[in-house]
This record gives sequence, structure tokens and C-alpha cells, in this order.
Amino acid sequence: MTGPTSIHAIIPQLLQLIEELALRPGERLPGERELAARLGWSRNTLREALTLMASRGQLEIRPRQGIFLGGSDSGDCAALLREGFGALRLVAPSLTSSVCCDCGPAELTVLEGHTATLGRALVEENFLLVWRSLTVFYLEVAKLARNRMVEKLLADICALIPENGNVAGLPRIRRDALQNFFTAHVGLLQGLRSRNSTQTAQLARDSLEELRHFLDASLAGRKSDDSSSGRVRQ
Repeated sequence: MTGPTSIHAIIPQLLQLIEELALRPGERLPGERELAARLGWSRNTLREALTLMASRGQLEIRPRQGIFLGGSDSGDCAALLREGFGALRLVAPSLTSSVCCDCGPAELTVLEGHTATLGRALVEENFLLVWRSLTVFYLEVAKLARNRMVEKLLADICALIPENGNVAGLPRIRRDALQNFFTAHVGLLQGLRSRNSTQTAQLARDSLEELRHFLDASLAGRKSDDSSSGRVRQ
């Protein structure tokens, strides 16, 4: 049987295929045989991935009917984002505080590169890339801290996030919420340059608080869009 880590690593391939099929929430996926053939997986591996995604609400497995994409109001997107946010909120302040005195020019250049990618993702309104870039930023911090446990946690979170494309159910970026978040994140970089561990930890908390506002605003905007779409269809 395929282990949990490998399943987490390959689920993005299935998410990408769902996007390519242009399925809408509630629509039926191809059968297991076709999915396994398209992905080049065994049927057992596919079933493990489908079961895990169903447990998160991303899919719905209906006996004798098939596999259906989770509805727009199923909460799968919100759950995934909030779980990831919760993990970052727990580890980010102590991580950044522990490495700030060891961040030299080379290390800061790497972190600045991830921040630049985050900024481009915000401008392009690519929610997946925003979330992935931020997680990779903290993954790099975990590597600098030589904290293998946290590094593995963040690597697993990254593995759940496709590098490209948009998955059905993800919210649109709210422009009125992104600026404060990105400004706070840039402030965190400045804190790392200052080598003040206490200040850096607080800047990480501030950045994540703005991230919480950013997520809340974007997810609230998605619900509003869904409601508006429903009224138009009636």
C-alpha cells in the first residue's frame, strides 16, 4: 500500500487532471479505470488518493454512482487553507526568531526570491501560487533552522498544493486585502535583516495576522460570488 507521504505528493497530479477536465462542483469524474490510465497509477493508489480527498470534502464518492467533484459550498477549500494557516501560525514566529541571527546575505537573497514570487502571485491573483510561495518561504526558514520535523510538516503542506493552475472551489484574491498582508510580510524580511529575535517573532505574528484577514476576506468574497451566481441562475 502506498504510504501517506507519497499519496500527499501525488494528489496534485489528480487535482491538475480535474482542472484539465474543466469539471464544475457536483459534476462526475471519469471512472476509476480511466483515471488510473490517464495518471499512470495503479487502481489501489488511485483509490487511496480518492479516499483521502473525499475525507477532506474535495470529492464525494457515491456507491454505484461514481465520484463527484465537491460542491462549491462543501468547505474543502476553506478547510485546507485554514489547516495550513494554523500550521504556519504555530511554527513561524519561533522559526524566524531562531534563524534571524544566522541569516546572512546569501540566506536573505533566497528568502527575498521567494518573497518576489509571492508578490508576483498576488499581482496575478493566483491563489495557489500565493499559498505555495508563502509555504515555501517558511520551508526555507525551517531548513535554515535545521528543524527537520517542521521542515517535513511544511514539505507535506507544499505537496498538497499544485504548482500551476486553479482548482475548482478556490477563492478569488481580494485586492483590498492583499496589500496589508504583503506589506507585513516584507516587514518580516526587514526584521530578519535586523537580527533582533524578539522583534522578528512579533513581525512574523503580525504577518500571519494579516494573512488571516486576507484569507477571511477572500473566502468571504467567494461565498458572496457563489450566492450571486446562484441568484442569476434562478
